[in-house]
Amino acid sequence: MLRHPLNVRNDYSPHWLVSKGRVEEARRNLQQIRTRDVEDELRGIVTAFELASNSKTKPFDCFRGLNLKRTLIVMGLQVLGLAQGT
Repeated sequence: MLRHPLNVRNDYSPHWLVSKGRVEEARRNLQQIRTRDVEDELRGIVTAFELASNSKTKPFDCFRGLNLKRTLIVMGLQVLGLAQGT
């Protein structure tokens, strides 16, 4: 419980640091937060970032083709849920 209030220098999330190429700083931030070994978690963050950056998917692809139908269904259900107050 005392670790979090004393951790004032941890300005950026490890995910953001990896996206900016600052992997060593991300490792240090993870080590400040976690008490266990962070190499597996850091490797997962780096792998996820590499996969996302190599993807050719664009944000508006959810409004094209079969994805358009899926997007409209989910948006419609969300609006109906909000209209009912749930």
